[in-house]
Amino acid sequence: MKMFKFELGDELQDVVTGYKGIVMGRTDYFTGCSHYGLASRELKDGKTLDWEWFDETRIIKIGDGIKIQCEKATSGPMPNAPSM
Repeated sequence: MKMFKFELGDELQDVVTGYKGIVMGRTDYFTGCSHYGLASRELKDGKTLDWEWFDETRIIKIGDGIKIQCEKATSGPMPNAPSM
């Protein structure tokens, strides 16, 4: 089983576009590709932007980003949502 190269919360940058963001989600495909959903720290008109997804082969780690503590839920909504 393939393991993910980057951790949730890491700060990554796409080498093609220069887009920077925090890893908020990871997807591992049957074909062997891994994609990472990055949330930008930048705001536009005071609002957050949608996540952008990038293939693992075109992103690099540029910082430790953020780490949050949360309870592990087995299913459904989490009673104590994570906070920063």
